[in-house]
Amino acid sequence: DSSLSICPTEETFLTSSIDNTLRLWDVRIPTAQGLLNAQTATGPNSRPVANFDPEGVVFAVGIQSSLIKLYDIRHFDKGPFTTFRPLETTDNNDKQTANANDSNEQWTHLKFSPDGKMISIATNGTSLHLIEAFQGLPIHKFTDFINDRREPLQCCFSPDSSYILCGSGDNRILIYKAESGEKVIEKQTEHNGAIQCIQFNPAFLMFATAHTNMLFWLPIIDSQPTDDLSS
Repeated sequence: DSSLSICPTEETFLTSSIDNTLRLWDVRIPTAQGLLNAQTATGPNSRPVANFDPEGVVFAVGIQSSLIKLYDIRHFDKGPFTTFRPLETTDNNDKQTANANDSNEQWTHLKFSPDGKMISIATNGTSLHLIEAFQGLPIHKFTDFINDRREPLQCCFSPDSSYILCGSGDNRILIYKAESGEKVIEKQTEHNGAIQCIQFNPAFLMFATAHTNMLFWLPIIDSQPTDDLSS
């Protein structure tokens, strides 16, 4: 089990592994250029997840499905510059919230929004969390997913950060407004299982989804307003 995040501005990438380590690589060099030990307890939640911010300067590391540490890539050997527990904090109305994370859910994917203001947290359960990027304040929790097989689900943002796109364990695509949390599209696909990968094209109005097969998606554009997709 491992995760990979490619730096958007440099020829570097991050990998994290179930041995609780995170490594920084340069694509031109065969050995890791940096090593971080997440120092979490061993067990089913132990694999860290990581993602670069859009500027390629900061990366976030999710540890033990409960803790996020932010590092400056230029000084990552000095430790994180901030740490927070995003699902055990206050909401936007300064009200204390309980732990919003199901103890049986493992974080499977972190993703910065293209504007760098939000982080999405995907799980192998039935919920997806959207938080503020640098303080960890909860924004939305989405729970419209079916995931009986506890597949590692994934999500992504539209290039303008206005929408968040998610795959479900029952081969559906769900699309939400990031600001309001409103669900705007729910569509069955031709995948024969959980949508474990979903990515939006950063330059064109299309995205791709994958299980054992891959589908490419475009909006249906006509003279009448519609919220629909075609593959």
